[in-house]
Formats: sequence, structure tokens, C-alpha cells
Amino acid sequence: MKWFKCYHCKTEFPEDYFYRDKSKPSGRKPRCKVCELEYLNRENRREYEKKYRKEFPEKRQRILRKWYEENLVQYKKTQTAYRETDKFKVNNRNHSSMRRARIKNNGCESIDFLLIYKSHPFCFYCGVPLSLESAEFDHFIPIAKGGPHVADNIRVSCMTCNRRKGVKAY
Repeated sequence: MKWFKCYHCKTEFPEDYFYRDKSKPSGRKPRCKVCELEYLNRENRREYEKKYRKEFPEKRQRILRKWYEENLVQYKKTQTAYRETDKFKVNNRNHSSMRRARIKNNGCESIDFLLIYKSHPFCFYCGVPLSLESAEFDHFIPIAKGGPHVADNIRVSCMTCNRRKGVKAY
């Protein structure tokens, strides 16, 4: 019978105290079953990872750098593909708007743009029906003029109306 040392608690156990994992050279998970269950508990894992990052910042940085160098081409392909998705576009709009609102110290909340689009799928200003790809989300009272980044201040608009409006309050 083989014995393995648990990565987390540093105690040696027989191999049946570890879950199987074909991707590992040993064929077993690095943590014993008790530590693995503890790790799978989300709150415990957050605390464990926070402690680990604090204790071993250089080791973590080395591992991440090595992974990035080995997977650079695949990483860039994945990022490029993700940037073309609707999910990225919506998240990017939300992030940009929230960032501008924080800079201006306006009200700021997380907004579900898809929900706003579904409730009003046409241009607020000219009434033209819009697809999700062509829809733009406009702050009715612009952030530059002190408007908050909240759902009540967001309007769906077409690109023409949004560009024409600019930073004017409608």
C-alpha cells in the first residue's frame, strides 16, 4: 500500500485517504479527503487562499508567470474570442460606466443591461426597434453632468441618437 503526504495538513496517510485524480502523476488528489472537503467548502477555501496568498506571494507570482509564458498563444486566442462575445460587450459597458461614475463620485450600482434591453428593445429617442448588438445604453442624465450610474438613469438608444445626444441632458 502506498502512502501519500497531504499537501494541506502535511500528514501522511494511505492512498485510500485520497480521492482519485487521473490528471495527477500519482493518480490521487494532493489533499486528503478531510482537507479536500474543507477546501471545497467555499468560505473555508476563501480563507485558505487568502492566507496562502499572504504567506507565499513570490511563489504564487512565479507560478502565474510560468503558466502565462507556457500558455501565451492559447490565452491570447481565448481573450480575443471572449472580447467578441455579447457577454464581454455588456460587461465592458457596465464596467466603463461604473468606473466613470466612481471617478465623478456619483451614485453607482451594478446594472443588468440585458434586463433593461428586454423591457425596452427600441430606441428611447427615435423609437427604432434595435437588436442587442446594435443597442447602446445611454445615461439619460450624463455622468459628466452629475447623473448617477443607476438603472433608472439608463436608456436604450441607437448609435445615431446616442452620438447626437453626447453629454447633453435630454
